[in-house]
Amino acid sequence: MDIFHYHPDTGIYLGQDKADESPLEPGVWLVPAHATELKPPQPGEGEEIVWTGEAWDVQPIPEPEPEPEPEPPVSGPDYLAFWDALMVSTVYASIREQSFTSLPMNTLATEFIALMGDAKAGRPSEPAIQASIDAILATGTFTEDHLTELQGALVAGHLDGVYTLPAPES
Repeated sequence: MDIFHYHPDTGIYLGQDKADESPLEPGVWLVPAHATELKPPQPGEGEEIVWTGEAWDVQPIPEPEPEPEPEPPVSGPDYLAFWDALMVSTVYASIREQSFTSLPMNTLATEFIALMGDAKAGRPSEPAIQASIDAILATGTFTEDHLTELQGALVAGHLDGVYTLPAPES
C-alpha cells in the first residue's frame, strides 16, 4: 500500500513510500505519523501540495522572503585593534624603556596593561583608562611624534572619541 509523507509543521508534501504490514495483524497496514493513504493531486507550475489535516490542498508556492539588508559594520570601540597598533609603535617602546629606569613609570605601565586586558575582555573602565593615559603622559617624556602615534592607535581602535590626549605644547 502506498503512503504519502508530509512535513510535520508545514504540511508540505515530502514524498511517497510503501506502508509496512503489521507484524501483529496480517492484512493491516501501518501508516506512520505525518503520512496518509490519500494520494495527493498533481501540482501545477508554481504550486505545492499541502496536507490540511484532512485532505490535500494545492497552494501557490510562497515567494521567498527577501534577504535582509546587511547591517553596516559597527565602528564602536575596538580595544584589540588599539592594542595591536600600540604594540608596534615607538610610543610603546618609549614607555617600556622608561619603565626600566623609573619605578613610577613601571607602575603606571603595569596598571595600563592590566586595564587594557580588562578592556580587551569586554570590561573597559573608561575613567580609569583615561586617568592611566594621563598619568603616563604626565610622568614620562614623549615627543610630538609619540603623541601623534598614540592618537593614531586610538583612531585605529575607534577610541579617539572616547579618550583624549593633551594638546601639544607650543
